[in-house]
Amino acid sequence: MSANKFTDEFKRDTVAQVEDRGYPVREVREPFSQRVLEDQRQTVLLQQAWDDSGEVYGYRKLHDDLCDMGEDISPNRAWRLARLAGIRAQIGCKKKPGSYGGNPAVVADNTLNREFDVHSPAQFWVTDITCIRTHEGFLYLAPRHWA
Repeated sequence: MSANKFTDEFKRDTVAQVEDRGYPVREVREPFSQRVLEDQRQTVLLQQAWDDSGEVYGYRKLHDDLCDMGEDISPNRAWRLARLAGIRAQIGCKKKPGSYGGNPAVVADNTLNREFDVHSPAQFWVTDITCIRTHEGFLYLAPRHWA
């Protein structure tokens, strides 16, 4: 019983000493500083811009997007907030090493034998396919040229 009484008195005296010395009580202070509140607001904007980009943009383009929206944010702050929020740019679309297996493609016969001299137009058609990556997916470009 006496140990419990000592503990209660100690707690009461400790709290009284802290308040008597003028230390601020935790409930009286602001919960967050203005900078922390601004960081939270801009982190939400960064997250929305990153989602709108298809989770592709890095902090540089996100910084440009926020500046276009009228936000006053430095590149270093955009980097810090993006890092804390786990926002990262999508880098490349390389395949992992050793994942190029599969069946070889069917190769067409070489009927021209590199002889591109023709006597009439539109006798032979030549094309090449280029794959361009976009936000919506892949774009296949196949320009035509007749020989």
